[in-house]
Amino acid sequence: MKTRIMVLAAVLAAVVSIAAVRGAGSKGGAAAEAQKIRTQLQDSRQAMTPYAYIDLAERLWIGFLDKYPSEPEAAEAHLTLGFIYAQTQRNEKAVHQLEAYRDMEGAKRPSDEAKVLVTLAGGYMELERYADAEVILKQLTKPSSGRDHRISQMASQQLARLGSLRKLKIGLPAISFSAQTAAGKPIKLEDYRGKVVLLDFWASWCAPCRKEMPNVKKVYANNHAKGFEIIGISLDDKESKFKEYMESEQMPWPQIFDGKGWQSELGQLYAVSAIPATYLLDREGKIRYKNMRGGDLERTVQELLGEK
Repeated sequence: MKTRIMVLAAVLAAVVSIAAVRGAGSKGGAAAEAQKIRTQLQDSRQAMTPYAYIDLAERLWIGFLDKYPSEPEAAEAHLTLGFIYAQTQRNEKAVHQLEAYRDMEGAKRPSDEAKVLVTLAGGYMELERYADAEVILKQLTKPSSGRDHRISQMASQQLARLGSLRKLKIGLPAISFSAQTAAGKPIKLEDYRGKVVLLDFWASWCAPCRKEMPNVKKVYANNHAKGFEIIGISLDDKESKFKEYMESEQMPWPQIFDGKGWQSELGQLYAVSAIPATYLLDREGKIRYKNMRGGDLERTVQELLGEK
């Protein structure tokens, strides 16, 4: 999350700089206030932490929209807030802001549109609005002059994931699998029926995974005796690194490691494209939550354990 926030701060600074040049010399209430916000953000970036800078940008542009919801400059506010919410995983808000941006007349600019569409499609996928995501991703895979080929490539990869993701919607039974643990023992997901289960996709090189691991261990220790289980699936490709981390952390739950990294068979089966990625299953083996972390993980585990 820290790296993501730093990248987002840099992106927002670039947006501010570009907008400041475009807005130079503009007059009128909304235009003048938008220029004031750009100037304040430009002047504040070096003196603030990335977190504080993003919080300031969010507050300023929300305040702007409260006063000028229909002015042309509102497009910039929607766009900036959309990127902020997408990168901080507030997906419903991100989709709302980016849809509002696209709905505004004259807001679409070729240099922005592909980035907006990629971000919007990502939000739709996180919210399980797969049909909406599919429309955008198909649009992005079509040849277009001036578009970064990496965006089309990314869209093709995301389209390929949609089939699996549709089978992994919240409320559906988790996809069955059998494997061998790193300790050499056979494991079947069906054998965990009657338990609340966390499928945890991680890797030793993943900084957010390492940061979250103490919380995962705490939740396990607090709830294992009540019927909570974890199945870890490592996306490491080096066995030595996997074993080294396992020894240092002493995780008491089973781990599955096939050494294939991002091509891990279970990672592919569960359409994992970023980690940490988690699926929280209820006692009937249905997917109830995805990507719960921190205090939310403890809360949702206890909620599912309390169900009869």
